[in-house]
Amino acid sequence: MNVILFLEHKFYFDENEKILYSQKVINDKILSRYTEVFGKVIICARKMNSKDSSAIKIENKNVSLLGLPDFSFKRLIKNHKQIEKFILDNSKECSGFIIRAPSTISFLAYNVVKKLHKPIMTEMVINPNHFFLSSENDSAIRKFINWACRQYSILHTKRLCKKSNAVLYVTKEYLQQSYKSYDMLKGEDKNHFSVACSDVILEKRHFNSIPSIHEASECFSICHMGWMSGYNKGHIIVLDILKRLLDNGYNCNCFFIGDGLMKENFVDYAAKLGIADNVHFIGQLNSFDEIQAVFSKSHLFLFPSVNEGLPRVLIEAMANSLPCIAYRTDGIPELIEADYLAEIGDTEKLYNLVIELYEDESRRKKVSADNYMKAREYEDSVLNPIRQNFYRRFKTLF
Repeated sequence: MNVILFLEHKFYFDENEKILYSQKVINDKILSRYTEVFGKVIICARKMNSKDSSAIKIENKNVSLLGLPDFSFKRLIKNHKQIEKFILDNSKECSGFIIRAPSTISFLAYNVVKKLHKPIMTEMVINPNHFFLSSENDSAIRKFINWACRQYSILHTKRLCKKSNAVLYVTKEYLQQSYKSYDMLKGEDKNHFSVACSDVILEKRHFNSIPSIHEASECFSICHMGWMSGYNKGHIIVLDILKRLLDNGYNCNCFFIGDGLMKENFVDYAAKLGIADNVHFIGQLNSFDEIQAVFSKSHLFLFPSVNEGLPRVLIEAMANSLPCIAYRTDGIPELIEADYLAEIGDTEKLYNLVIELYEDESRRKKVSADNYMKAREYEDSVLNPIRQNFYRRFKTLF
């Protein structure tokens, strides 16, 4: 008995040494959630041709890789028939399927596995409503294509949630409002059910109830964390706000945790703004102890991301007593009080909120304490039993 887990992430497999690596995020702790219940788990994801220096070694012996070509989005779509056939040929002996959605891989996977009439679980982790966003410089044709792709993503995701036997939502309410599962529409039965459960991993040792104190004479440190694969995580906005703070005499710097193809763009932009000395690009940190070390010397977490489900990085920052400011998008209002949210694009409010927390230590301490208490709701000892019971219920359908 085994399951196929469809992921958008990329992996590298050293066939000679039989060693598997994840490009980012996915690690043994996450994979053990599946193997503890399902035994053997086959990951179906894109296979990298070479290993990144920061790749994460996977040591779980119950995990194997069904590698897809490391195609770009355009080539995946162009070669979708070939890829779907490959998935179908290698899926017939599996007992069930788990699809983390929405993503390009989830689109391809569902087109295949629905034909096999076997149990399907969807893990709904993000809202596709902000996929394929256009910039002001895009042509009318490009804007139309982006709009069409976004509409398809939304429709596909709604269909996937409706047709799956089981759906796990990372939000408590937000994603469920637009992407309803079968049981929400027609009533729960033994073959159709859903649950709300964040996929963050926070053990007791990952919590820190003591906020970093900002002395008037020292630099005020802003932190941001996110994969640097595009502009949707808000790196440019953070840099613009930092530039404005420095121009107005505030003693600030910024730590960026993360890596990706766009990193050099952000490095160049910081240099163009003349603030390179105040920006620290730390790179990808695979150990939470390393991330926690950055949190411990930060005074504020600024996260103007436009596309999220329920961001784990935000919960991790809150668990370390950081005041947090973000855009009001997707599941973020489930975490942060409305007073510390701005509408997407309202950088003026973000800037003013940073100044308010910079200047008011008592307010900063209160927000830190409130965030810490909210994050305790997402401790692994609370979430893991919910998740494991849900997985075990799905397994009974095999």
